Amino acid sequence: MQQTKLFRALASIALGSALLASGSSAMAASAVLKLQGNITPPSCTPTFTGGGIIDYGTVALKGGEHTSLPEKKTTLQIACTSPTMVAYKVTDDRNNSASAMSTNFWTFLGQAPGSGGLFAKDQVYGLGKNGTKNIGGYSLRLEGLPTVDGAWFGKVNAYNLTKEIPVIGNILPDAWIYNVISKTFITKGTLYTAGNVLQLGAILGIAPPVAGKNFSFPITINAELGTASDVGNAADAIKIDGQATFSVVYL
Repeated sequence: MQQTKLFRALASIALGSALLASGSSAMAASAVLKLQGNITPPSCTPTFTGGGIIDYGTVALKGGEHTSLPEKKTTLQIACTSPTMVAYKVTDDRNNSASAMSTNFWTFLGQAPGSGGLFAKDQVYGLGKNGTKNIGGYSLRLEGLPTVDGAWFGKVNAYNLTKEIPVIGNILPDAWIYNVISKTFITKGTLYTAGNVLQLGAILGIAPPVAGKNFSFPITINAELGTASDVGNAADAIKIDGQATFSVVYL
């Protein structure tokens, strides 16, 4: 009887060991699922109508007065390979070369003469130098409604307020708003885009970005030369040499 019990016990141990071995073998088996493919990021290319060159020809200075140059217009166009939300920002390649602008120029900007208003300094772009002398300055104004894929209805010029003010730019979420009170001058380094006002936030000036393949932004340029004393003398004609870079930012 005892032998029978011992045999059964040994058999149970052997069976359990076999099951454990079988179970561990089953758990060790695995199948691998891989996800792969190729991602083609959208590509957007900015261009200007007319090739991006504003030519004033030959300009005669007014001696002791500032010389206002004729108002010019161009259009920034951004073409993307697929529907994309994009913005652009502007860098002044002739930064700190703007001469002391006239009262009329600052009044046109809606600022106190001499730079009193918020962002005023960053809204005047330089026209280059004659030696150490600053030649003059210019402004870039958003004028008219932007279009997205050929449609303008409900689209406005919007800018990222939180990114425009560095002290809060890294604290608050992006806030895209549009200007309904005064002229919209392009501030250096600020993000601009086409915003949508067909939503409730529009009454608060909020305009979130719009996705599209082809964007169009009408821009007006107003430039002013300094006085003859500001600009200085030169053996040859002095070259107007303003340059700004418009960079695409993917949102």
